[in-house]
Amino acid sequence: MPPPSLSPLSPLLLLLLSSSARGAVHANLTEGCQIIHPPRDGGIRYRGLTPDEVRSVRFLPFDYEIEYVCRPEREIVGPKVRKCQRDGTWTAMGHPSRCLRTCPKAHLSLENGQVAAGAMEKVPVEGTWARFSCQPGFRLVGAARSNCTRSGRWSQPRPHCLPHRPPSGKKAVHVGALFPMSGGWPGGQACLPAVRMALEDINERRDILPDYELRLIHVDSKCDPGQATKLLYELLYNLPFKIILMPGCSSVSTLVAEAARIWNVTVLSYGSSSPALSNRRRFPTFFRTHPSATLHNPTRVQLFKKWGWTKIATIQQTEEVFTSTLDDLDRRVKEAGLEITFRQSFFSDPSASVRNLKRQDARIIVGLFYETVARKVFCEVYKEKLYGKKYVWFLIGWYANKWFRTPDPSINCTEAEMAEAVEGHITTEIVMLNPENTRSISNMTSQEFIEKLEKRLGNNPKETGGYQEAPLAYDAIWALALALNKTAQELAKQGVGLDEFNYNNKTITDEIYRALNSSAFEGVSGHVVFDASGSRMAWTLIEQLQDGEYQKIGYYDSTKDNLSWYNNDKWIGGSPPADYTKVITTFRFLSQKLFISVAVLASLGIVLAVVCLAFNIYNGHVRYIQNSQPYLNNMTAVGCTLALAAVFPLGLDGYHIGPGLFPLVCQARLWLLGLGFSLAYGSMFTKIWWVHTVFTKKDDKKDKRKSLEPWKLYATVGGLVAFDVVTLSVWQIVDPLHRTIEEFTKEEPKSDMDVSILPQLEHCSSTKMNTWLGAVPDHGAGDADPQLAAGRRLRLRLPRRRLLLLHHPGRALCAQDAAADHARRVAGGAAGHDENGILHQQQRGGEVAAAGEGEPRAGEDHRREGRARLGAPPAAPGPAAAPAPLPPPPLPRFPKFPELPEPPGALLPAFPDSSAFPDFPGFPDFPGVPPAQPGSLPGVGAGGEARPRELRRQPRAPPLQVSGNSRDSGRENHGIPAGKLWDCSGKAAGIRVQKSWNFCGKNPGI
Repeated sequence: MPPPSLSPLSPLLLLLLSSSARGAVHANLTEGCQIIHPPRDGGIRYRGLTPDEVRSVRFLPFDYEIEYVCRPEREIVGPKVRKCQRDGTWTAMGHPSRCLRTCPKAHLSLENGQVAAGAMEKVPVEGTWARFSCQPGFRLVGAARSNCTRSGRWSQPRPHCLPHRPPSGKKAVHVGALFPMSGGWPGGQACLPAVRMALEDINERRDILPDYELRLIHVDSKCDPGQATKLLYELLYNLPFKIILMPGCSSVSTLVAEAARIWNVTVLSYGSSSPALSNRRRFPTFFRTHPSATLHNPTRVQLFKKWGWTKIATIQQTEEVFTSTLDDLDRRVKEAGLEITFRQSFFSDPSASVRNLKRQDARIIVGLFYETVARKVFCEVYKEKLYGKKYVWFLIGWYANKWFRTPDPSINCTEAEMAEAVEGHITTEIVMLNPENTRSISNMTSQEFIEKLEKRLGNNPKETGGYQEAPLAYDAIWALALALNKTAQELAKQGVGLDEFNYNNKTITDEIYRALNSSAFEGVSGHVVFDASGSRMAWTLIEQLQDGEYQKIGYYDSTKDNLSWYNNDKWIGGSPPADYTKVITTFRFLSQKLFISVAVLASLGIVLAVVCLAFNIYNGHVRYIQNSQPYLNNMTAVGCTLALAAVFPLGLDGYHIGPGLFPLVCQARLWLLGLGFSLAYGSMFTKIWWVHTVFTKKDDKKDKRKSLEPWKLYATVGGLVAFDVVTLSVWQIVDPLHRTIEEFTKEEPKSDMDVSILPQLEHCSSTKMNTWLGAVPDHGAGDADPQLAAGRRLRLRLPRRRLLLLHHPGRALCAQDAAADHARRVAGGAAGHDENGILHQQQRGGEVAAAGEGEPRAGEDHRREGRARLGAPPAAPGPAAAPAPLPPPPLPRFPKFPELPEPPGALLPAFPDSSAFPDFPGFPDFPGVPPAQPGSLPGVGAGGEARPRELRRQPRAPPLQVSGNSRDSGRENHGIPAGKLWDCSGKAAGIRVQKSWNFCGKNPGI
């Protein structure tokens, strides 16, 4: 029977999870755990399997997991997930999984009381029980215990806590309070005991509210606006009426204060610092004993100015209290001439914001966030290394003393890492405890209050949330009691009592508002007085975390702009850090050793040039000195002296001279180099021209030693120098050189200094530097005509074709179309030049004998041999008339040059044997050249005839590349193989022939 159909994912899943891969996965799989049945009113989710596959499979592979699910209004009790173990059993089989009905959560809360629940999972289920109790001053009305039944209902209705009748006939006045016992700021942990202390002290007084007793109804807001909204309306809708509301945590206070004006209820906060709460139009009935967070900002600005910091960075949690505080800080730092350079905010994850602070090189950082978020921030600070001697953090001072050591599962930093990250930070906090040992209105000093509070808090009282704000909560109840006492006196005149208060009675609310607004007394936190916005006025305490403990380092009174400093601040680096990475500019100067070395060499060159100049002048009467153009030599020596002298201004920089003299040095560099190069190179160029004219002029061999007039030579040099002088003068007048500074990449110092080094280099430059450099002539070798160089020329006789002239000047080899040169030389050769032994004879086809430099007295033999080869009768002795030149036909396709080995021996042939050129009828015999013996030289024919003229050994030219073009563009390379390298000996190693020729013009292509 074939296995049932499985989805594509299921076989692969079962195969991967199975411990044995023997055979295919099918319904008879026996290795793993047996399928178990789901609980009642529930089911099992099989991951990766369809219902059909579940029904067909009896065993599931090892490590496979199943998950229990329940029907609506039921909750799983017991293990929710089980895993198949290697022994074939499921995990936690000793604990059954059940789906039980849930009961309403309303029984878990009790106004003015507490609920203790037992046998409960995440929600109350069948078997859960709840025990109820009331707060002091209230009595329980109803059953003290209720059980959750199988039907999903409680066995007893929820009871109520009603107030006891006050003793001695006092009337109860109820205060509704929202204490954050957990959340971002768990200030209720210490503030609630402080409030109870105040209520006990006030209710015992006979002179304050003699006819009334204050009672507290409180709930846990968890510093969560959403939770507080629900609790607020429970307080307002449930009796008794609350004559005043006391929220803590700024976000909750904002919500309560906005709703309170609709209900005609006065709000008095003990732990709200948001600057937004100072808006009287938005919060008309709001007061607070905790000063506004903006009171920190004058202190921060004062500290910034004290330590010389001008660039500040901020990071904040996206809460209104912190946003308003930061806006106020931004305004104050601008008024003080400071700047917030970088501002970051985050909602829940601060990692990206901390990285941005690191990237922006933030040093002085103001952090605004709650205590629980502060641990996340500084865990990221530790990871990014944004702490230590280069950084200073400013935090809020109302965190617990050991807030960074509190275990927090939401971060992955150890206690030691957190302590290292927060070391040295500064806190600014409102003075919440009277520093003077004076008695307050409660007849207690601040120290007596702290001792009494710590007894109530138990172990580690300073680690309790809200410990620092507890004096503010204590004084808030006293401010309320004094205001109600004054209000009761005013209402008594009208025959109205405080116990008649309700949410529609605006008269009592207005009286309470006026009484609070005029309150002024000495409390355990200091002098209590409210400004026009309802905020408390107070001093600011400045503390620093030193060796894991907060130390007081000063106080600041913003009303008098007075900073009291203890001079005990401690810094990791020994002093306050800089607010940014200071950049130190350093100039890169020329190495003095190198400058001295080059200056010495230049001095030696100048001495040598002076010696040569003196020698030239002293021996000016000597013939070979006179023949070498001594004035040109003198100008060359002077030019070399000037060029070498430029080494000295080139080596001068900021190490030797100041910025004012730098432009003069720049001009000296320019003039010395320009004039020196023009004189030296101009003279050498002119002399080369003179030598070329004297020794390479072939038109008239009788005038071989003819020289140019001296004035032409001097005029050439003078023209070059004059051009440079004019150009440099215009340059100096129109756009003179000046000192410019080039900046390089910043470098880190070798020592552990909080600076960056910016290397700089001085240059001589002008606005249009490239334009002027292009205007100054470059007398480089590239400007010389390559045809002017002296060298050997080899000519081939091409029957009825044009001449191909191979020109070898000693360092270059080029091909030249010699049409014009051929006509001129044929006409001159017809007249005969017997001294040189070269005959140019032209008939149809333009045949010309090829020869080297010739031999004297061989003219007649040449003419006779040439006419014999042309089939013409011998000419009579005497000069022959030059016939008119015929139009030159196009060049032929030349034969391919074979690759030949380097010829040995003392003599080298100009070209290989004619047998290597099958397309040619053969080279003519050269008159005056004796026949060579067979085999004596490479390239000699079998009959012993020497095809080309033998040449004396010449220095081999370096391998060069030859290119050119031909009028016959349809023929590639004219038979010369492309890509071959040829040298003067004919060996395929010297010159690369490309597809086109360029006939020895200005750009020979070599």
